[in-house]
Amino acid sequence: MKKILFILLSLITTFLLFAIIVFVNPAVLINDKTIKKIIKIRYPGIVSWESLKIDSDYIGVWQRRIKVNSKRLCVNQKNIILCMPEVKSEFYLFLNKFGKSLIKLRYLSFYGHFKNGSKISFKVNCEYQKQCDFNVKNENLISLGVFRTSNILSRPINYLVHFKTIKILNTPFDMKNIRCQGSIESFNSLNTSCRGFSTINKGIFVENKKILKRIPLPNQVEFNVELLLKKLSHMFVDIKIKPIKTNDYILNASIKSDFNINKIKNKKLLSLFKPQLELKILRFESIINYTKGTPFEIYAPFHLLKGQINIKMNALLKSKKLDGVQFLLMCDLKDEFQKIKLISNGNFESYKDSWLVNVDLDIKNLVLQLPPIDPLIELPHFTPPSHIKRKSKDKDKRIYFRVNVKGQKKSVKLYHKIANPYLSLIPNLTINNKGMNGSISFESTQFKYLNRTSYLEKLKLKWDKNLMEPLISGRFKIKQSEYTIYINIEGDIAKPQISFESDPYLNHEDIIAVLLYGHPINELSVSEVESSSDLQAAVTNRTIGLLGVWIFASTPIQSVYYDPISQDYSATVKISKDSFLEIGTDWEKTRSVTLKKWISKHWKVMVGLEEYEEKDDVGQFFLQWEKRY
Repeated sequence: MKKILFILLSLITTFLLFAIIVFVNPAVLINDKTIKKIIKIRYPGIVSWESLKIDSDYIGVWQRRIKVNSKRLCVNQKNIILCMPEVKSEFYLFLNKFGKSLIKLRYLSFYGHFKNGSKISFKVNCEYQKQCDFNVKNENLISLGVFRTSNILSRPINYLVHFKTIKILNTPFDMKNIRCQGSIESFNSLNTSCRGFSTINKGIFVENKKILKRIPLPNQVEFNVELLLKKLSHMFVDIKIKPIKTNDYILNASIKSDFNINKIKNKKLLSLFKPQLELKILRFESIINYTKGTPFEIYAPFHLLKGQINIKMNALLKSKKLDGVQFLLMCDLKDEFQKIKLISNGNFESYKDSWLVNVDLDIKNLVLQLPPIDPLIELPHFTPPSHIKRKSKDKDKRIYFRVNVKGQKKSVKLYHKIANPYLSLIPNLTINNKGMNGSISFESTQFKYLNRTSYLEKLKLKWDKNLMEPLISGRFKIKQSEYTIYINIEGDIAKPQISFESDPYLNHEDIIAVLLYGHPINELSVSEVESSSDLQAAVTNRTIGLLGVWIFASTPIQSVYYDPISQDYSATVKISKDSFLEIGTDWEKTRSVTLKKWISKHWKVMVGLEEYEEKDDVGQFFLQWEKRY
């Protein structure tokens, strides 16, 4: 028992003596030799230094200060060698606060670099409750600085990062000279602002894209990035591009992103992207040049227009899938004879198996010069150029659309050689997959064709989704001799109900006779009476459509023939003193046209075209000698 008490007393005495020695002079325990022994046992061959000096100072009864200075302190771990040419640090011992804050770091300063591949240097200067600066630098890649001007344990912690080059794989962009600065409020709260520019590899960007090769792209793009981290799982990113200005266009773009790790659906991170784009085309003629020879080529009569187009777009992407797009288009184009000024806005909405497109088109001023098409000749068919190939429809998604078109009085003017001064219309239409609703109203105007003048007093085309063809309601006025004839049109545009009125009053037969030949039926020849009767039968049977009525009202008819069985009719029109045009079948779907012209007393030339549904069309040319007795 005495032996055990002696051992315990010896241990207590030794411990107290050791504590007194350490307290009086900490260097007895914390010195170069003891540190070397500890490192040799714990980290053999990993940590080494050129010199290590430890000094201790007496601060107070319960406080001691320990200074540690070293030179060429190196850590060799696998492929990474970290060398710090100089390390300075101060430690404070508070023996009366054991278990709470025994050691406090007062000052730490070191710098060095990693010797593995690209050289990275760093520097740290920290002083407890004053300031702390941390800097990492690479000659070709990055410079990172973290600094505090007050207590390093307080918030926020400010930092500055300078990235010299960041390559984005599989893209034509290389990010350069990026400077980021911000603050850290807590471990899961971060606020960052970055500025820099990106160079563009045009070769990759425009590969196999004919239009992009022609567009003048900038060599670099400046940008600004704002990053906000709320909690560790929710991050907001706002990227803005400095306006790109060229002689042809000005481009503004930005994108806002929202990443939420807490909201994971089907093992996918919920992310929201809101890109915004504003494009101002300064010279529309440059777009004409860019698209020439491509599927987007701009054809007559729009290929001569000049002016500006403004486009604004806002999109929403949810987890990399396009959810919707809103757009606004403002157009102001004109040339010597034409003008297009309109505002269009709308949106695209994406669903699981379909697209929904909504467009509102407000026509402010639309003036077009129509091609000089002769009403007696069939309207030309538009055939796309051979180099334009129509893309096959996407079988996975259907497209549903709705287009609203609105205009005001005098907002749409169509110029043609027969309209004086122009044909003005007011559109009010809604077009969708099922058809068209609404109307087009034509304002009063005058037509002059083949030395005959007619007047359009009113005309309205009305569409209904339940009808195959639009309904027509209109009134023409024609002055013939001392009579004024009114032609009223109502009903289906393909087979309208036509009625006639006159001032002074004439019966139905006399009105048609005056319309064709300028005289009542009792003043006509036998052949003229037959033509007048045939036209009356065609009108009664609703064989003549809108175009046919207008032709009869505006054209000096030589003769008319109508077959009530086949409901085909033909007419001979006097174009000039010695020229005639014969049209077969009808004017709605012309099947044969023959032009006859006397070139001498007995000789005339005939040029004709006959159309067939089941075989190729046939053109004919005749030189005919004729003598009448």
